[in-house]
Amino acid sequence: RNRNALDIYPLEMLIPMHSLSMFFQFFSSWLLLFILLTSYSGFAMPRVARLGRKLQLDQDIKSSSIPNTDVKIFYYSQTLDHFNYQPESYTTFKQKYMIYSKHWGGAKNNSPIFVYLGDEQPMEDDEIDSLILPDYAAQLKALVVIIEHRFYGKSKPFGMTSMEEVLK
Repeated sequence: RNRNALDIYPLEMLIPMHSLSMFFQFFSSWLLLFILLTSYSGFAMPRVARLGRKLQLDQDIKSSSIPNTDVKIFYYSQTLDHFNYQPESYTTFKQKYMIYSKHWGGAKNNSPIFVYLGDEQPMEDDEIDSLILPDYAAQLKALVVIIEHRFYGKSKPFGMTSMEEVLK
């Protein structure tokens, strides 16, 4: 029969029981302290915005309607296939985007630029009225850019205008 260390020496001689119990007491107290600190720290720390304060909109700016003269519509020659670098893959299509720059402080003032990627629906000319970005733009002197999704509205790479054309 093979004998191991437990057959020769009792467990108490190999590892004194009081040292094991002290280890578990020490470990469990640190574990409890860690759990308490991590669960409480989220409530104790105030949330600080990038600018050092929480953003609060002025009442006269919030939910304002944007006149069409403040929004400019452009079309960009967008590459159809960004992952193929063969000469025949340089096909482009016109992608619609809008810029709202009424409150923009300019690049020299490090003013932010908000970019909104359009939903899976056509982008209407008054799309900016349904967003909260212009309200933040007025507060932060930001530029707002809204880009239409590439398969909706006027940004259709293959020029298809109806479901019948797609299914041909």
